Amino acid sequence: FQAEDGIRDLVRSRGLGDVYKRQSISALGRVRRFPDMNKLGWDDAWSELVDDEYDYSTTGRMNSFKRQAVNHVIQSTASDLTLSSLIIIDKWIRKNMRTDASTFATIHDAIDFDCKREVALSLIRKVVDVMQDVPKYANKIFGNMNINWDFFYKVPIKADVEIGVNWRDMVRLKEITDKSIDDAIKSSLEMQENNDTALLKGEYNVKK
Repeated sequence: FQAEDGIRDLVRSRGLGDVYKRQSISALGRVRRFPDMNKLGWDDAWSELVDDEYDYSTTGRMNSFKRQAVNHVIQSTASDLTLSSLIIIDKWIRKNMRTDASTFATIHDAIDFDCKREVALSLIRKVVDVMQDVPKYANKIFGNMNINWDFFYKVPIKADVEIGVNWRDMVRLKEITDKSIDDAIKSSLEMQENNDTALLKGEYNVKK
């Protein structure tokens, strides 16, 4: 359906009305609408508006639209790939690890898992493989989505791994090996002890 143009809140509104005239689309089809972008070049009245926090000039608004459009494609594609990875990995965990591992959170383009030490290596290998090559699994899990995955192989995607005894005291995994995992857990335990001691003394600072 369409709504009257008058309901829009100037240039910051996503609005409806002529909503389909200007939009950006992520690699997997997520859409961000820019209805008021259609006004640029034809409606000079808005260029006279002045705001201390926002540049309403034609140039200012166009630059804002460009930045939002480019950012939308990047951020939404990363989110699409992360959520696709989440579904693929979760299905694999339920089938192969049952109660030995679980997915418990996603933050932006990261996925957090909880697992027993004995399955950590297998889980990490699977997670990295999926997140670095989503197309290899996507069609099998989701069916034919008619997505052109060519873009994926033009931009190499690398999955970094952090491991720790808790969410606060995480350590970057240098290599995907049992020894590296053991070393990271040892370092994480040391961090936990140091941070707990500092916390009790009132000297702990949250990592930025």
